[in-house]
Amino acid sequence: MLVPRALRQWLTPQTFSDPEKTRRARILTLLLGIGALLSVLAAASALLDARNDARVTVTFYAVLLGWLALVHTVARSGRV
Repeated sequence: MLVPRALRQWLTPQTFSDPEKTRRARILTLLLGIGALLSVLAAASALLDARNDARVTVTFYAVLLGWLALVHTVARSGRV
């Protein structure tokens, strides 16, 4: 599976000169990745349930994934 270079760079945790800051960045990146994966799985599960409105489900999970991406972007800028 080939992952484009820009995506791979965005998904890998940033390294800092301070080992403690690097460790926190790794943990935060891992937690954000797990949150994004669980959100996608929950969205797929919710979309398969006939009782859920698809527009509400898609809107909710799009906002959730947007917030996770925003936090990840802020963390990538060095504010860990």
